[in-house]
Amino acid sequence: MITDLGTTKDGFRIRGFVHATADAAAPWVLLVHQLGKDHTEYNTFAAQVVHAGANALALDLRGHGDSVVRTSGKPRIDDHRSLTPHDWQRCYRDVLLALGFIANRSPRCGMVGSSIGASAVLKAVPRVPALFATAPLVLLSPGLAYRGVDVRPAWRFLQQRGTQPVRVLQAQHDGPTVEFRQWVRAHGDAHTKFVTVPGAGHGLKLLADAAGQQRCNRLIRFLLRHLS
Repeated sequence: MITDLGTTKDGFRIRGFVHATADAAAPWVLLVHQLGKDHTEYNTFAAQVVHAGANALALDLRGHGDSVVRTSGKPRIDDHRSLTPHDWQRCYRDVLLALGFIANRSPRCGMVGSSIGASAVLKAVPRVPALFATAPLVLLSPGLAYRGVDVRPAWRFLQQRGTQPVRVLQAQHDGPTVEFRQWVRAHGDAHTKFVTVPGAGHGLKLLADAAGQQRCNRLIRFLLRHLS
C-alpha cells in the first residue's frame, strides 16, 4: 500500500510502500533503496520481513519512485538526476519522515539502507528521537560520501553513543565500500560486524543468489532479534 509520509522542510513530498502483517503490535523495519531505484527494489526482502513477523516500510527517497513532487523551490524534479547537491545533503529528512510514521505505530524499528540509502539512514541517526536509540541497522554497500553526502560525522556519533547494533554487508572488490571499511577500522569500532562477500556486487545484488538468500535470512534474524 502506497502511503504519504508527509512533506520535508525543503519541500519534497515523500511516499513509501507499507508491507503489513496482521499484528498491530509487530515491530517495523524501514527499507531505504539505492540510487536510481525505488521501493520495489525491496519487494522480496519486505515479503520475507513480513513472513518473519514484522511490518516493513519501503521508502521512496526524493527524486525516486513516487517521491518526485517538490512543493517549493526549484528546479522541478523529474527523477534523481534533477536533484542538486543541496538536495542530496538533505535526503536524511526523507528518512526522518518515515521514522515519524513508524513512531506513531510502534517504538520498535530496525533500519536497512542500501548504498546512498545507507548514507540517508546514517545521516538520520543523530537526529532520530531517543525512541530509536537502540534501533538495529543493516547497511548494504555503504560508502563514505556517495553524492557528496559525508557520513563520517554521523558514524562518529553512532560509535560514541554505542547503543546501536550494526551489520555491514559489502563486496570484496566494491571500491567505495572497501574504503568505508578501511576508514571505520582505522578510527576504531567496537559495535559493527562486517560481512564481506566475494566479487564486486553492490546493494541488494549481494542478496540475489542462493548464498545471498542465506545472508538475507541472517540479516532478518539479526533485525528481529534486536526488536524482540
